[in-house]
Amino acid sequence: MNTGPNLQQESAKPPAKEITPGLPLYVLDSAAGMASNQVHRLASDNHLRIWMATPVGLARFDGSFIQQWDRHTGLQCNGLRCVAIDGEATVWIGTDLGFDRLDTSGRPLPGAELGSWHRGLCQHIDVSTANPWIGTAQGLVKLERRSDKAGFQIAYSADIGFVSDIKSNALVPSGYLPRRPVVAWWKPMAKRGGVTEVKN
Repeated sequence: MNTGPNLQQESAKPPAKEITPGLPLYVLDSAAGMASNQVHRLASDNHLRIWMATPVGLARFDGSFIQQWDRHTGLQCNGLRCVAIDGEATVWIGTDLGFDRLDTSGRPLPGAELGSWHRGLCQHIDVSTANPWIGTAQGLVKLERRSDKAGFQIAYSADIGFVSDIKSNALVPSGYLPRRPVVAWWKPMAKRGGVTEVKN
């Protein structure tokens, strides 16, 4: 097992550009060392590092350096759709083939293997609760931790079409709204979509 971070590239801090007087703006692009100028989603961890899901892999900016991961350094797929960080400091990465999990040092974690993943790409991951919700090309999936604590298993799935977003209302005060996620979905063949509150 690899005990060090899977680093593809490390680049120096980009120069700050002062757009507004007194407010430096760091531009993270290919000129600054990013593998792509396109970022699909980003998240920050408790060390104030920015994690970015790009079409060519994962990038992390710690304020000084950009580090990157891709298929050659442990990810199952280069095409990334989203990134989220849970309360246990696990980095969840939605890919074109499913999802990956890393610790915040960049080491792969067990549990991304759920047998044959037939749900297509993972567009959105909501980790605001202990049991993550995943929006896929085929619908909605809820994971739960396996009894051996070594990974996750599918606890619920619904084929409602392409799930583009999940908004958890777990932070809404109790009694105001049900504590269930609300999902935005689209069924291309049926040419219909909507917003649905999950009843499970």
